[in-house]
Amino acid sequence: MRVLVVSKMAPWPPDSGGRVRLWNLLRRLSAHAEVMVVAFGEDDRAVDQARAAGFDLLLVPPPKRPSGVIGLLRRVAGSLWGPPTEVAHWKSDAMTQALAEAVDAFRPDLLQVEFYQMLQYGLEWVSHLPVSLTVIDIGWVPVHRAARLSEGLKRVYLARQARRTRRFEVAGYNRLRAVWVMSELDASVLQSAGVRCPSRVIPNGVAVDEIAVVSAGDGSPRALFVGSARHMPNVDALQWYLTQVHPLVRSAVSKYTLDVVGMSERQFPGPHPEGVEWHGVVPDVAPHYDLASVVVAPLRVGGGTRIKILEAMAYGVPVVSTSVGIEGIQADTGIHYTLADDPQVFAAAVCDLVTGSGREMSSRARELVETQYSWDSVVNAQIAGYSALLKEGKRGA
Repeated sequence: MRVLVVSKMAPWPPDSGGRVRLWNLLRRLSAHAEVMVVAFGEDDRAVDQARAAGFDLLLVPPPKRPSGVIGLLRRVAGSLWGPPTEVAHWKSDAMTQALAEAVDAFRPDLLQVEFYQMLQYGLEWVSHLPVSLTVIDIGWVPVHRAARLSEGLKRVYLARQARRTRRFEVAGYNRLRAVWVMSELDASVLQSAGVRCPSRVIPNGVAVDEIAVVSAGDGSPRALFVGSARHMPNVDALQWYLTQVHPLVRSAVSKYTLDVVGMSERQFPGPHPEGVEWHGVVPDVAPHYDLASVVVAPLRVGGGTRIKILEAMAYGVPVVSTSVGIEGIQADTGIHYTLADDPQVFAAAVCDLVTGSGREMSSRARELVETQYSWDSVVNAQIAGYSALLKEGKRGA
């Protein structure tokens, strides 16, 4: 089996949810198939890392986004006409050419698209191939949720972007042979929106075979937030936590500290209260899980499933999450994690867990990810999906 993957980002370094998924799938998939990836990127070290992991990677320079007045005018025009702004950002003639050359040289059996923004790259010229797409999160869902939380012109703008993105995605998905979704919830959302293309659940995973359960704190009351500043839902989540929850915990628990990993104080627009330690991007997040008594996932917008929650469960650290944060993960509140959407409820849960009371819950959560969310089981599901596509193609030939 020869699989050609097209992605808006290189799989290495695995420093975000999308990259973590792609990296772990590709390095395991390459043991069962010949894999070539065409992706935007400029770090040649990614090519060497991919080769060492068993697959080929062709990097295409990312599109340059104009700044200043020209950039502003293009963004305004893009919000009114043409493809959705987030799609237009990834338009590149170089990518179109690189894909055409890769298809001719690699001669794949199927084409795998990563991220809905890459649907713009003329699937017509690969009509002889089964084409599928991974819906890591449904693009219009977080934009729609952000619109509901906004006011004034921002609300109008985001609502319009959500509608345009939904139209683009639904039309694009209906040109595919299959879509791979993160959960049954995502599948039902797509079906309700008018997506007729068959969907199959291939969830996010976690490298449970590479993660050892940590001590879950050194006795000091520390909470941990993990999230990149490049992802808007993470910034919104941290802003909500620091304004609505953090002060309540600080007033109730002496010496309580929140560790923020994935974004620096300079990257975060605020607020910046006391009792927060900023670590930015770190080479290894394990030491921070080791010190944490609880992991917080206060997301209000977003889609798909959160790898950071599965990762926290694998490390054996108790999790407090909103409904949006835990969405799509087959876990039960009070058994595998604590659910909290209200600031007071969220703060009370954090206060309880920073004392070390969640060990039984975290043990059950570790068992959950071992049995349902290992990357090996995810890869097996992906291979089964590819095999089914190829069999359908042979029947239709």
